[in-house]
Amino acid sequence: MATMKTFRLWAASTCVAMTLAFGGATLAAQGKPADATAQCKDGTYSTATTKRGACSGHGGVKTWFADKSAKSDTKAAGKEAKAVGKETKDATKDAAKGTAGAAAGAAAAAGKTTKSAGESVANAVKPKPSSAPADATAKCKDGTYSHASQHRGACSNHGGVAEWYK
Repeated sequence: MATMKTFRLWAASTCVAMTLAFGGATLAAQGKPADATAQCKDGTYSTATTKRGACSGHGGVKTWFADKSAKSDTKAAGKEAKAVGKETKDATKDAAKGTAGAAAGAAAAAGKTTKSAGESVANAVKPKPSSAPADATAKCKDGTYSHASQHRGACSNHGGVAEWYK
């Protein structure tokens, strides 16, 4: 009985060793998949959304790719938000001059959203109403006011930001 158990253990370990020897070389030789977020130390790739635990069974993370694409996504979202803000400002100026249809253009520009950020550009910055507290920096979607010094996390437990104030 002990001999059979020893044989099974030897056979299993031999299979694992051969898989790592031949299969591991094949995995390492393959190119980076398009959706890969990390390359593990053993040469395999991961599509994990966070760095923590991404290559836990593969010796750890060798190279993390996700930060590079996230930075470019954030940069693109910032450029898009800036362009939409300019369109809104220009349309507002035209509406003030009495140009026909400018108000509709301002409303359309204000309704645009940035795909990456997921926040409405119309909520970028507005004048604070007299009913708002003096030190309020934002109005939350549930009607409460935020006094946060940063945009990140403001109104996080109140449905998000409805309006930012100057």
